[in-house]
Amino acid sequence: MMIIRKVAMMGGFTVLVFLRPVFNLFCRVGSYICLLGFLFCLFIMRGGESPVLPFFFSGLGLTAFMWLYDSVLGWLLPGSDIYTEK
Repeated sequence: MMIIRKVAMMGGFTVLVFLRPVFNLFCRVGSYICLLGFLFCLFIMRGGESPVLPFFFSGLGLTAFMWLYDSVLGWLLPGSDIYTEK
């Protein structure tokens, strides 16, 4: 049973590590666009209808997703027993 778990973790790690550049690029570009939109709305657009909060929370969510993706990769890392019980 332990071997099946290790093989599944290795397969998941392999797939996620190959998809990481795509997700990383998507999240970084999206968060930079949200940062620019947030700053533009904060300093240039004055009024009650400016979309400051959606830009802020979208950028924050993309950054959190990127960190979560990296933490899952760290958990699936072969030879890493950081999160397992001993």
